[in-house]
Amino acid sequence: MQETVLQRKVAKLIQVEVSTILQREAHLNMGRMITLSVVRVTKDIEMAKIYASVFPENDAESVITFLNKNSWETRKLLAAKIRHQIRQIPTLHFFLDNSLQEVEKMEKILSELNIPPADPEEEEK
Repeated sequence: MQETVLQRKVAKLIQVEVSTILQREAHLNMGRMITLSVVRVTKDIEMAKIYASVFPENDAESVITFLNKNSWETRKLLAAKIRHQIRQIPTLHFFLDNSLQEVEKMEKILSELNIPPADPEEEEK
């Protein structure tokens, strides 16, 4: 499914502005560092899926749950910032982006593998 230019522009705008909101509004980020990695917007611009990573990650699920419960407040603050740039403010849905943790797990697994060095005679064949 190909994203349109409008979807990409709106997604980028939402990513920048919601990041700023979460940095400035301490009660919304629960004292955690939240990084928005990806924002996907539907074709009709009615919904935005926001993928976020949370540090420290020990209670990341509860932070995402909190963000979803209070998404109306984030949406209201977002509307105040971008109401002159976009006709309709999409509803916001937050999802946990744990790709960094998955990369760390894979690196740990790969580092623990005991792979013997390649035989130089086999490489010449």
